[in-house]
Amino acid sequence: MEYFNSIDGIKIPLRCSKCGGRMIATKYDPTIKILTERSWQLCIDCGFQRSAEQFKLQLLTV
Repeated sequence: MEYFNSIDGIKIPLRCSKCGGRMIATKYDPTIKILTERSWQLCIDCGFQRSAEQFKLQLLTV
């Protein structure tokens, strides 16, 4: 079952750590300049999410 069919994102060559499903990278572009731009990775199959910052920290601790 695909949870997020309507979310725009870039398919990335990583598998989900929870289910092994397909991941996409997406971001939020704020309309108000005081908000910061955020990006995260999302599993299309199970809905698992992680921020780009969390992923970078995981890479550094391996």
